[in-house]
Amino acid sequence: MKKMLTKLILCCFLLTAMSSASADFYHYKLTRPKAIYNPETARGRYYVGLGLGYDVYRVSRSIVGTKGALTADYNVTAIAPGFLGNFFAGYGYFFNNNFYLGGEVFLNGSSAAEQYNRVLTFDGQSLATRFKFSVGSSFGASILPGFKINRKALFYFRLGYIQARLKQQQNISLNGGNNFKVTKPTWSSGINFGVGLEGVINKVVSARVEYNFDNYDDFVLGPGIKYSAQDNQFVLALIFQVL
Repeated sequence: MKKMLTKLILCCFLLTAMSSASADFYHYKLTRPKAIYNPETARGRYYVGLGLGYDVYRVSRSIVGTKGALTADYNVTAIAPGFLGNFFAGYGYFFNNNFYLGGEVFLNGSSAAEQYNRVLTFDGQSLATRFKFSVGSSFGASILPGFKINRKALFYFRLGYIQARLKQQQNISLNGGNNFKVTKPTWSSGINFGVGLEGVINKVVSARVEYNFDNYDDFVLGPGIKYSAQDNQFVLALIFQVL
């Protein structure tokens, strides 16, 4: 009888100990802090981000038109503003805890568009031109060298390559006739420059404000029509640390 009582007491003790240990384990598992990226002390990081901004395209076009003995040669510049959506992903590393070097790929969508009408009159003749310009998507890759201002702020530069889908439509008529019309979407390449400032919000999220300048190669829409485009971007973005 005493042995059975002793065994029963021992079993109750073991069950109580196991229950307590199990409860402590699950409490620890649920409440222990995760090993996440600390932007103030980490040296390397993977990240993704979303941005929203405003861009302003400056489009210059040189047009040379000939009709019989008449020749028109003029340059026109248009400003095409619009809103910009931006997705990006990259990796960055801090050297000596102060100097930064990152690599980034990005994808943009823009609503920038402009329409321009112009009529030239010479020698009793009128030459009318109607120009439409719009921007679609763009993508590219950049390197981002920079340096820490303090433990929570990073200043950086951007240098990279960009491809943009630019759409142009040109109507040219002499004395009211429809003599020439062309619509052509063009993938144009260019160089991407920029500066930015990033600040830490918490251990997972940071924010940045950035200015970029894109200078695209010249492209030809049709006979006698040559274009060049530049873009000024102002972007505010949130960055999410992945690792």
